[in-house]
Amino acid sequence: MARRRIVHISFIMVSMMTLLFSAVNVSMAADTRFKRGQDLLVLGEGANQLSLYLSPSIPSAKIADLPAGIVVHVISDPIKVMGVTWIRVRGYPVEGWASVIDNGEPAFSLYTDELDAEVTAQAEAAVRQNPDDGEAFYRLGIVHMNHENYEAAIEAFSEANSPDSELTALILYFRGLAYYRLEQYDDALTNLNAAILIDPKRVFFYTERGNVYSELGNPWQAIAEFDEAIRRNQYYLSAHNNRGIAFSNMGYTDEALKEYNFVLEQEPLYSRVYNNRAVLYNQLGEYQAAITDLEQAIEIEPDYATPVVNLGDTYRLLGRYDEALAALDKALKIEPDSTFAYATRGLTYADMGRLEDALADYQYVLQLDPDDSDAYYNVGTIYYQYSMYDLAIENLSRAIELNPGYLAAYQNRGLSYEGIGEYDAAISDFNQAIAIWPDFVLAHAQLCEVYLYAEEYEQTIDACTQTLEYRPDDVWALWSRAEAYSYAGYTLQALADFQRLIELEPDNAAYYYDMIGELYFRLERYEEALETYELVIELDPSYEAGYSKTFDTLRELIAAEATPEATPPVVP
Repeated sequence: MARRRIVHISFIMVSMMTLLFSAVNVSMAADTRFKRGQDLLVLGEGANQLSLYLSPSIPSAKIADLPAGIVVHVISDPIKVMGVTWIRVRGYPVEGWASVIDNGEPAFSLYTDELDAEVTAQAEAAVRQNPDDGEAFYRLGIVHMNHENYEAAIEAFSEANSPDSELTALILYFRGLAYYRLEQYDDALTNLNAAILIDPKRVFFYTERGNVYSELGNPWQAIAEFDEAIRRNQYYLSAHNNRGIAFSNMGYTDEALKEYNFVLEQEPLYSRVYNNRAVLYNQLGEYQAAITDLEQAIEIEPDYATPVVNLGDTYRLLGRYDEALAALDKALKIEPDSTFAYATRGLTYADMGRLEDALADYQYVLQLDPDDSDAYYNVGTIYYQYSMYDLAIENLSRAIELNPGYLAAYQNRGLSYEGIGEYDAAISDFNQAIAIWPDFVLAHAQLCEVYLYAEEYEQTIDACTQTLEYRPDDVWALWSRAEAYSYAGYTLQALADFQRLIELEPDNAAYYYDMIGELYFRLERYEEALETYELVIELDPSYEAGYSKTFDTLRELIAAEATPEATPPVVP
């Protein structure tokens, strides 16, 4: 299944407030050294901080500080306000507007491969020259974070001892962030707790801790963290965004929509919130509203691949497959190794019936990320559709190994086991799916079916009855229970279920009446059996050829009942 990407904001996410600029001296003829789409290095030493703001026009609206040494991405072209050039940047750990000059010195440098090599060499040299310099290890850790080498970053931060409490808090924050990126959430929480204990003023510490609680399955504690960030800084819109995500994940769509709307009222160019609101609109089936938001996000930030992928997924949901594929191909030009884009394109191909193309995309996802449980699930599901059950089981088992709570993988592996006649294994998987989600009606129905195939009739009756409690008109569950009642000798109960099936499926009445005739025969209600078989022929004359001996036997039995002294005929 494709994962519609919701953007968890680990950083402060703010952007230009157009209306505020109308009252001040704004010029778009700003410093041309920087432009949207570039990567920049934040200049400075050690814990030196560059202030970020909600808007250049309201300097009192300070968001947070940007640590020196990190690499940031420019997400808007420069503007000039009151003679000062500003750019909007995103990076560790915050996003906002910063002036390109800080205290008379350049605040940024264009981050090239040459500069990257120079900065890395300087950081490594500083550590070698002074192994006791905690600030040197901190700078090396930041370099590793810029390279997304999180294990090395953790090692460097662990050596970065400093008497400066503010620097110590940042070290703990970044180490926690590195653990978060590695999905080691307990360690991330330990470090963030320590960072907040040392420096409780930094609002982005609380947002990151909220993100960790979300991943740990504690959404209400996550919301409490986002609430605290908002209490400490009313301009901290990323906390509203992340609170919206938490509400959405819990199914509180109205509350989530309210959060997203609030952010966009304050910040009309907040591309990632447009993306997140679009995902919510898709969940609500409001596809045109989703398309409008995604197009807006793409216009604001053209090099941001996520809304392009989600746009493709929205077109897929609408059955507009050519437009979906065009959007997904565009996303892959922006981000060539996007597993999200390949997975979504694979799902689109699958919906189109192009299973070989879908399989190729999912397998490429696994080349990029061998631990992607969703990709294994999708590969396994395609093999199931090809009736290649052993390969389906192999891939679905890998998905479960990576994600032991993967409900859909248990369900489809159960179907695959059923396909090769391993009913005990299928029963085990369907029961596991139900243990994960007791109200999973489809798993109850599938369990009902496989018990019937396994000739475990009492269990069939129990499983089908549970399904019918949720879906009283489920034809398959009702038929399976009727069959199980019949085989188990509960003839009257089977009779009642088949009569109910005629009400639900009158077009199949001939088949059900045929079963009812057999049950009447078993109950020695021969006249009713004969009348029922005659009705079957009236509904479907094709049955007549097979009834000739049955009719003769029934007539003899009815006659024998009328003359008890006669010898009854032998029932064939």
